[in-house]
Amino acid sequence: MMKHSWIFWSPALGKTLLPDCSMTRMYPHVSKPTAYGCATPDMIRVRLKHQETRSPAMVKKFFFGMLLLTAVFSACPAPGQEMAGGKWWHNPAMSRQLNLTEEEKSRLDEEFVKSRRKLIDLKSREEKERFELENLLERQDLDKKAIMRQFRKLKKARADLADERFHFVLQIRKILGNERFQQIKTLYRSIRKRRAEQNKARFRRK
Repeated sequence: MMKHSWIFWSPALGKTLLPDCSMTRMYPHVSKPTAYGCATPDMIRVRLKHQETRSPAMVKKFFFGMLLLTAVFSACPAPGQEMAGGKWWHNPAMSRQLNLTEEEKSRLDEEFVKSRRKLIDLKSREEKERFELENLLERQDLDKKAIMRQFRKLKKARADLADERFHFVLQIRKILGNERFQQIKTLYRSIRKRRAEQNKARFRRK
């Protein structure tokens, strides 16, 4: 008989948590061989498909599945990182609201290009490290030490990727100054809140 249960996995704490009904931020479902779940920046809510009794092999499979999910979701966007996503300063409404000059737009374009060049290399490295981790996890004989070494490499690659994104955010702050930077933060907070509410509504309908 197939059952479903819900747990929370916290990458930061490295342990399983009890369900938290107060969690409001939801992200679209993702499929993995052993679990289905959605992630917040600091935890993953996972629905497990399992039998009435789980064998030790199934338990081991579950925890290595959690390791993979942790790697996949450990780099959720931090506040302000969405600013690095595209050339929002060329949006007419945004440009007028912030009173951007042509010189400021040009400087933002230059920083954008420099950052994107670095991000291309960093993303390629992150994808390679993730592939290597998945390859180790799929082997018949699991080498836990090798898996953890590769997992740390993936975390480092993701951290470097996040660092570069944040560096671009700092460049935006430098060009725009504090007042207009705060305006952008307020705007993106409202966007994130609206998206979270939409995702939560979709999740409840399933």
